[in-house]
Amino acid sequence: MTKNIIINLLLFLCFTITLSLLTQENNVPKEDKDNFEITELTNRFLEEVEEKIEEKNGIYSVEDQNKRRLEDMNNSNSENLFVKPMENPNLFQGDEVLTEEQAENIIKKVAEEAKAYEVDLSNFFSDSEITRKKRKIEVKKDAKWEFPIRYYVQGVNETLVDKSLKLIENETCIRFVKVYGPTYKQPGLKYFSGNGCWSFVGRKSPDQFQDISIGNGCTSVGTVQHETMHALGSTHEQCRADRDEFLTIYKDNFRYGTDKNFV
Repeated sequence: MTKNIIINLLLFLCFTITLSLLTQENNVPKEDKDNFEITELTNRFLEEVEEKIEEKNGIYSVEDQNKRRLEDMNNSNSENLFVKPMENPNLFQGDEVLTEEQAENIIKKVAEEAKAYEVDLSNFFSDSEITRKKRKIEVKKDAKWEFPIRYYVQGVNETLVDKSLKLIENETCIRFVKVYGPTYKQPGLKYFSGNGCWSFVGRKSPDQFQDISIGNGCTSVGTVQHETMHALGSTHEQCRADRDEFLTIYKDNFRYGTDKNFV
């Protein structure tokens, strides 16, 4: 009897996880799918380069890397069977969606660092998946926002978003204006209920609204402000260009696969 209950629970759990993954995939707006794929491929590239650097310098052998991967997967599964809203492993640093230009800059930076370690990356740049995917995206240079920044809310608590942006206005010179849909040939922010919490970094387009996902687990003032600041151009503190002048990073404390969050 007990065995049957356990089997049924496991089957239900597998079904729930599968359904959750399918929902995640279908909950990405069509116009963002190419950028999502570029971000995922960039993450995969960073992980592979990190492993090559570690193996080259004798930090970890292939066997050690596989052991660390299994240990971290087991630890992750025991802590939480579901992806945390702001720790999506397929997004850059957990909640950032990359544009073509941003992905290219990150790859160039990592390639330069790999060269310093005498790691050969020639195989990565021979018409890779990233290169092919990038060709599908229209190139639009980053630009500064002009105030007030237009925004509208779709399927998210409007009071929460309004309050979060008002608090930003109270502490900064940034100004927002609420509209009730995208305005023609104008940039702006669209807050919608997507999968988890994520945003592009900086203004994506000079004439289109861009998405900010405020999904389940993201409905707090701090999270809405966090994703909004990404859209305004802010990145995570541990990745600032001047980081090493103020912080000491201990790589031995990284969970396996999170090295890319400290590029």
